[in-house]
Amino acid sequence: MLLCDPAISGSGGADAALTGVPAWPTLDGALAAAPLAAVLTAELAPTVGAARQARELVATGCQHWDVRTLAEPASLAITEMVNNVVAHARTPMTVRLAPQAGTLRVAVRDHSPLRPAFAGPAPPTRAGGRGLVMIDTVARRWGSSPVPDGKVVWCVLHPDDEPGPAG
Repeated sequence: MLLCDPAISGSGGADAALTGVPAWPTLDGALAAAPLAAVLTAELAPTVGAARQARELVATGCQHWDVRTLAEPASLAITEMVNNVVAHARTPMTVRLAPQAGTLRVAVRDHSPLRPAFAGPAPPTRAGGRGLVMIDTVARRWGSSPVPDGKVVWCVLHPDDEPGPAG
């Protein structure tokens, strides 16, 4: 349990009921001392704004899990995954992010049994069909897994796959 209360002047609080419960006066202090849980989840509707909401979740997770170099590639991947749900599955979706040993795992579950088909690069004259190519480009691994009442499209991003800071 993590407690954030502006009335608390220091860690632990003065209230006897809070004995042994870590507490901080600010959210930033609490998150710095006790990072977010190992999974971030959002339930999203299949609307145009869903990709933006998913990117915000990515930004939050990458900052708090200190995998900032993965924020941009994860944003690209999650945007494509979410937009595919909006355009093709048209069902509510669950977005999940989890860090694991320096990597970032990104997944989107929808309620359509139709799994993505990767047919390679799309011809330049085709309007769409590049989402999975983009995910394949930024992710170390990706795939889809059937689940009851739908599927999960997932990818794993690794900081070693990203360019270092310009110098």
